[in-house]
Amino acid sequence: MTPLISIIIPTYNRAHLLGETLDSILAQTYTHWECIVVDDESKDNTLLLLASYVKKDKRFTFFKKPSHLKKGGNAARNFGFTKAKGSYVNFFDSDDLMLPFFLETKIKVFLKNSSIPFVVTKSVNFTEEEQTEITKYQYNTTSPLTLENFISGKSYWITKDFMAQKTLLDQVRFDEHLQSGQETHYFLLFLSQIKQAGFFIDKVTTLRRVHEGSIQQQLKKNKVNAHKGALTSWFSAYTAIKNNINKPECIAMQNRLIVIMYRLGLSSLPLKKLSPFLKNLLQTKGVLKTGAFIAALLINSISKYGYGFMNFSRS
Repeated sequence: MTPLISIIIPTYNRAHLLGETLDSILAQTYTHWECIVVDDESKDNTLLLLASYVKKDKRFTFFKKPSHLKKGGNAARNFGFTKAKGSYVNFFDSDDLMLPFFLETKIKVFLKNSSIPFVVTKSVNFTEEEQTEITKYQYNTTSPLTLENFISGKSYWITKDFMAQKTLLDQVRFDEHLQSGQETHYFLLFLSQIKQAGFFIDKVTTLRRVHEGSIQQQLKKNKVNAHKGALTSWFSAYTAIKNNINKPECIAMQNRLIVIMYRLGLSSLPLKKLSPFLKNLLQTKGVLKTGAFIAALLINSISKYGYGFMNFSRS
């Protein structure tokens, strides 16, 4: 049995990097795959490059993202998913590299146990000079890959690490309005719909390229924007799933939002998010801890202290 794996890649002006990514797919030891590349109105020679790869190997297909769809990688991923024919799906980025055993490592787990909903492997960051380990993966060896652990940071993965049964992804889409945190948002919605934990493979299978144009580098340069993006992403997911998850998961979501809001600061918190969140917090945690959170925000806005109150509200 050789199930088809759909690899979905959004791209924009990455012709100088995309060829290396596609070559890493051609080098896969597991060969029953299709690679769907969706171009988001690139201005460079991306389309010529893609045409050459389609001519070289019919397992590659590419589409121009329809002009009526919102610009950005999220819409491109969603459009690519509608074209996928595989039993399993793995989203990937146009500037990263698969190691040759990337697909084989993942599909072997599914073939041994078809009831597993998703598998996760590891990535390392790389530049032209070096590779850097991502230490957060260590938590996956002791904590199941569940919604509660993902919320609390006890389990971790990035988009390219994740492969899932396509049927389980049918009801989930990337939020096309999010500029950052869209992958986290996507996984929160996905995990809220399944009850079984995923399977972690403690093996590096992906090289994540770190460069000036990468989103993670841009966010590191502007912490305020990073916190705003995190708040939008997490609050949107919280609003969508809070009525469909259990109490420990809901509290974990609230605790994560407490930290994000505290870091962002009272002056930058939109009332349309803060007000309903405080009402939910009051119902779940009660007057004392809700009051402590409000106190933390007020104190932090004046003197940059208030961590103790914030920490108490999360207890």
